[in-house]
Amino acid sequence: MLGSMRESVKLSNSDLELKESKIQSLNNLITDCSKTIDSKSQELGENQKLIDQQTNELGVLQNQRDTIKQFIQILSEELVAKEQTRKEILETICRSSSEMEERAKEIKAAETEASNLNARSERVRQEVEGKEKELALLKNQIESEINKVTQLEREMEEETDIKKRDLELVLSKIEESGKQLAIVNEQLASQQRLLEIQSLELVSKETELGCVRESIKLSSSDLKLKEKMVESLNHRVSVCGKTIDSKSKELGEIQKLIEQQTNELGVMHRKKRDLALILNRIEESGKQLATIDRQLESRRKLLKIRSFKLLSANKKLGYVRKSIKLSSSDLKQKERMIHSLNNRVTVCGNTVDSKSKELGEIQKLIDQHTNELVVLRTQRDSIWQLIQGLSEELVAKEMELECVLESSKDFKFDIDVKEKRVQALNNLITISGEQLDMKSKELGEIQRELDLKKKRLRHMSTVLVKQEKQPAAAETAPFSEDALTHHEFPPSLSRDEVADHLRALPNPAEFVLEDVQEHISGELGLQDDSFLDILVLCLEELIEIQRRDDPQLQDKATQVATIWKGKITIEAPKSSLEALAFLLFIVAYGLKNLINEEEAALLASSIAHYEQAPRLFKSLSLNCEIRKFVKELIKKEQYIPAVRLVCLFKLNEEFSPSYLLEKEIINLRWSVLGKRPTESSQAKGKDAGRLRAILELVGDYKLEINIPGYLIAKLMIQRENLPPLVRCSVKHGTSSSNPQANSPNPASAHRSPNPAYAHRSPNPASAQSSSVNPQVPKPDVKPCLN
Repeated sequence: MLGSMRESVKLSNSDLELKESKIQSLNNLITDCSKTIDSKSQELGENQKLIDQQTNELGVLQNQRDTIKQFIQILSEELVAKEQTRKEILETICRSSSEMEERAKEIKAAETEASNLNARSERVRQEVEGKEKELALLKNQIESEINKVTQLEREMEEETDIKKRDLELVLSKIEESGKQLAIVNEQLASQQRLLEIQSLELVSKETELGCVRESIKLSSSDLKLKEKMVESLNHRVSVCGKTIDSKSKELGEIQKLIEQQTNELGVMHRKKRDLALILNRIEESGKQLATIDRQLESRRKLLKIRSFKLLSANKKLGYVRKSIKLSSSDLKQKERMIHSLNNRVTVCGNTVDSKSKELGEIQKLIDQHTNELVVLRTQRDSIWQLIQGLSEELVAKEMELECVLESSKDFKFDIDVKEKRVQALNNLITISGEQLDMKSKELGEIQRELDLKKKRLRHMSTVLVKQEKQPAAAETAPFSEDALTHHEFPPSLSRDEVADHLRALPNPAEFVLEDVQEHISGELGLQDDSFLDILVLCLEELIEIQRRDDPQLQDKATQVATIWKGKITIEAPKSSLEALAFLLFIVAYGLKNLINEEEAALLASSIAHYEQAPRLFKSLSLNCEIRKFVKELIKKEQYIPAVRLVCLFKLNEEFSPSYLLEKEIINLRWSVLGKRPTESSQAKGKDAGRLRAILELVGDYKLEINIPGYLIAKLMIQRENLPPLVRCSVKHGTSSSNPQANSPNPASAHRSPNPAYAHRSPNPASAQSSSVNPQVPKPDVKPCLN
């Protein structure tokens, strides 16, 4: 029995040890649970604080909402007041507009009367101008006939002097001079008869002039009556102006009211921006509440997991209690300990139940807050819609105010226009009187021009005498006497002929200046291309000739240059050839100070494709603008002048001359093959000149390019088959680059054996070349036989 009892005691001891180990593990679990519960209670306290803060923020937002509502009510009241004021302003404007329309009708009636007066005065003025033109024509005819007679008399005197000197040497010329004298006498007799007839016509014209003067006196009396009418109209206009001033003052007051309303609208805009900021803050608080909701949901999940763990622990404790009841009496003390532990566990369960209740209450509070947030959001949306409606109404009101302001401005503009018309009518009446005085002054100026022409004819007669004394110079540079008597060059002179003629003159600078002045003072001006071609050659020759300084000639040249500058549109000249001639004129007469750098650059941009351009750029100090000119020429596919500028100013690092010439060869190949649709049949005949220009550039600047052999052969055959070109004094487009391009004097290099040096036409592909020099330098060309 004792052995069995001992074995049972050992078993009970072993069971007790197992129970104690289990109890220790349960104690550890309970301590862990208490720690987690404490941490959860702290987290719940923090959540409670956050919820309190959010409730406070919600209260603040509700207060802000109430203030916003009050502010919107104030704005609506202000809008109603402003609408009333706007209606009053519109009524006042309508009244003023009706009054303005009545005044406009009165002004229109005055304008019709003034227009009738102007029409009558213009008719009288036109009649007077017609009579003056007839008189001017008669005077010109008489003066031309007198000039012819004087010319014939002078020629006869010069011829008689020459014949008297030559009678001692040549007796055979006496008979010829006698015949010429008889012919001249017959011409003089016929001229005298014509003069008698024209004197009779003059008498009749003078009688007509007397009639015209009487009609002018009658028209002047009518004009005085009309002036009185105009003065009465001016009096009416002044009365209208006073009423308009009073209306303008009223409009000024209305504008002040409108400015005040615009300021109030600006304040409204600022308040609207503040409302937008408040709404943004509300949205941010809603986002924060959403994040808090998410955190609470995650914590709820953790509490559920831990409550499940507590239930499992309670179950385990029940099993432990059953095992302890089955143990012996020695375990009573342990059971008491277990009861105490059970009490603790129950206390923990109660605390957990209380915490769960608190969580439920928190959940209810959160639900309430979410509902309040939903209500606030709906209220916010309604407020936002109200604000948008008010803003749209404000925009409409602003548009109406702008329309009212524009209508008032239009009324003011109409009044100003009508006042200007009345002033213009008065000015026309005064100008019509001044024009009559100007006509008399113009007649005096015509008389002065006739005197100048007489002096020029005398000068040309002396030139004729010198030309007869120099037969050798006459053989090298033949030109007709008609060209000299008319003071201009024939259009077919070459460069050498122009040079010989200018060098034969005693004062070539004055000769060219007078010629330019005569053409500028004419009706057409400098629009004749043939005259401009020869003028360019003359100016280039003047630059080469070393002449003495003449202050009078310099002053006259500055006057001519200023007149010429006023007729040229510097920003966009009508003729690039005229721009080239103008720049050469400035360089030839030393008038570089007449134009500034900007004007020189604008004119130079239109002549960059001419061959004289590089020298002019150097003389006018336009080296900084060369890159722009080269880029513009490349854009226009004018590669030959672009390569000339690149090589002359050493821009090989930025632009490749060989590459540009290859592009020109590609265009030339398309032209020769006839595959370019825009190419005309006339332009194809100039391809040989383009090829010659390419070869001369290659030879002068030692460039390396590939030219197809068949292209050279075809162009040479084409050149041989072409008809001979008419001799022209100016070479365009495909002219060779002068080897003396680097000389410091622009456009003034010494004449080379090739007389074809001149300027280039705007289209280099369609330019003519005259007198091609067969001695072209041997270029470094690699023919590509393909």
